[in-house]
Amino acid sequence: MGGRMMVLIIAACILLAVPSGARAVSLTVGPREADIVGNDNFAIQSAIDKVASEGGGEVVIKEGEYTCYNSVFLRDNVTLRGEGKVVLKKNDAIVRNLISDCGFYYNRVKVADPSEWQVGWGVTLQAAPEPRGFFDNVRTIVAIEGNDLVLDKPVDGSDYTVAGGAIVQNTFPLVAAYNCNNAAVVNIICEGNKEHNPLLNGCRGGAIFFFMSEHCRIQDCVARNFNGDGMSWQVSPYTTVTGCTSHGNTGLGLHPGSGSHHTVVENCEVYDNGGVGLFLCWRVAHSRFVENNIHDNGSHGISIGHKDTDNLFRGNLIAGNAGYGIYLRDEPDYNAGHRCTFEENRLLNNSDAQGAAIWIDGFTKGTRIYNNEISDERGDKAPACAVYIGANASDVVIRGNRISGFGTVVKNDSPAADIHVE
Repeated sequence: MGGRMMVLIIAACILLAVPSGARAVSLTVGPREADIVGNDNFAIQSAIDKVASEGGGEVVIKEGEYTCYNSVFLRDNVTLRGEGKVVLKKNDAIVRNLISDCGFYYNRVKVADPSEWQVGWGVTLQAAPEPRGFFDNVRTIVAIEGNDLVLDKPVDGSDYTVAGGAIVQNTFPLVAAYNCNNAAVVNIICEGNKEHNPLLNGCRGGAIFFFMSEHCRIQDCVARNFNGDGMSWQVSPYTTVTGCTSHGNTGLGLHPGSGSHHTVVENCEVYDNGGVGLFLCWRVAHSRFVENNIHDNGSHGISIGHKDTDNLFRGNLIAGNAGYGIYLRDEPDYNAGHRCTFEENRLLNNSDAQGAAIWIDGFTKGTRIYNNEISDERGDKAPACAVYIGANASDVVIRGNRISGFGTVVKNDSPAADIHVE
């Protein structure tokens, strides 16, 4: 009797912990035999919105290829999961000049031939042909009236003028989370179709892109062949990225930034991207980067800078990157990436003869380099030193590392008394 009473008490506590009426909802999407039948972003979005309206749950995409004419937008408490091999493929983009100015906080874009566009498409408005980061606006066409593309939200950040060469192009992230909490995307391949799409700046997009979202997760996903960044999360603290691959993108492989503190990146592979493999942008602090394979990228393996403080890099393989294996950027003291720790990583064949495997620049302090393997097997093509400490760096401790293949282990240009090499 006592045992039964205890079970009833536990059950009652569980019921009290669940909001009244809340239940986990699950819907399937697929080209056939699914709750929602379709093979594009509109079908997937319909399922996500339905599950979100019921308080959250899971959307399962059945195996196949799905064409995206706009982002798949994640919602609060919804997990988007692929079943088998699921590919979200970016459509072929068009790029057109504006034929009338679109001023700040206006929501209409005038084009010469509105028949080329469709309601529901995602578009990016740029003030000039060169992407300008946060001055670009990614929006959705909600109506077409005459020559006007009517956008879901007014534009901000800039005026978009004919004289300035403003353009509109239907580019967008394949999977996006805006102002989301507790959303996840799992086991999805995001194919960027970069040969038929112009560049989308990583501050506003990527194959997968989070913005102003918290406690969101990217798991076992692939971001490939996107004309821009593979995965970018901005103003999105507590983001977790595990078991993912980012490759063949023209920009950065992984791009946490703009206050995305307490990020976790674990067991990911990042390679063959045009820029830095892992780029910590602004204010990425108190984060962990563990057991990742970052190799053969077009710039540095890992880049750390603007207020990117108190981060741990452990057990990563950083190999064959064109730039430094690890780069602590040239920042003033008030902005530098202080107190970052690198331990038990393996750095192999990074940089060229003028560089270093690890380059500590700016007024960076509190750097700890412990028990890493730092090596180069390229002979004359190897950097002259394994670790370079710049003139303004301080409080650096290098201890217990296994270093080979360099003419000099550490080149120290800093006069600081708290540089310790053991």
